[in-house]
Amino acid sequence: MEKHREMSDEEILQQLHQCDDERIFVVYDALRRGIPVETVHEITMIDNWFLSKIKNLSEMAQWLGEGELTGVRVEGPDGSRDIEVDALFVAVGSEADSAPFAGVASTDAAGWFTAGEDCAAGAPGLFAAGDCRAKSVRQLTTAVGDGAAAAVAACHHVDACK
Repeated sequence: MEKHREMSDEEILQQLHQCDDERIFVVYDALRRGIPVETVHEITMIDNWFLSKIKNLSEMAQWLGEGELTGVRVEGPDGSRDIEVDALFVAVGSEADSAPFAGVASTDAAGWFTAGEDCAAGAPGLFAAGDCRAKSVRQLTTAVGDGAAAAVAACHHVDACK
């Protein structure tokens, strides 16, 4: 966010301690500035895997335009290039990243979790929700629905363990 860009690194580090609706933007700006993932994790306790994905986004593109989106600057192995756009849809998680759960969760050949509508992922108490699940649509709305279904299924699992 624009107001975070004017803050010093020390101010950003202090803001990371605030658990509010702006925190994810502070995390993004901290990582964009080069504050290490490990430092952000120590302060926020946000999972390193998730932080590394935010870091990748912060390094991948820079939004262009004053007050409106006019393009993006994309960084790649061959340098950077500007692309003119009027709108942008960012697909996070377009590649399955289920390796940490190998041998525990069931996945398809591409590595997507093969969890059913209850989001059970193949091991008792393990649930997969959102874009990591094998499905045809990966959008925020389906991820939110998965999250709700996984939460209910997890509650039932905990109740059954009592």
